Amino acid sequence: MKDLTKYDELMEGLVDQGINRIDNVTFESSKLAQYESEARKLAIKDAKSKAEDYVSVLGQKVGKAIVISDNSQGYRPQPIYAAMKSMAMDSAGAASNETLAIGEIEIVSNVSVSFILE
Repeated sequence: MKDLTKYDELMEGLVDQGINRIDNVTFESSKLAQYESEARKLAIKDAKSKAEDYVSVLGQKVGKAIVISDNSQGYRPQPIYAAMKSMAMDSAGAASNETLAIGEIEIVSNVSVSFILE
């Protein structure tokens, strides 16, 4: 599903058809691989920048990288459903039919880099 504005309508339609359990719903971006690649590149740049900060007080320079490890862990957000849909309330206290709070997917890259020091 690419249009999340149709999510509630889909869920209501499933419930109306007798579906009472939906498992393993996850949210991903169609550009996930691109965003993960960008995050890795930024993480490597950050690692080099930090290494340069550390060695500057030692009068050394950062040489070439000899080991790079990707320590990232994948996480795909999943919706959290209310126990009882009829209990959902909006800020005014009226019942709400919304079952999904639209948010963001966080892309995190965690790398370790070992550099030769000059």
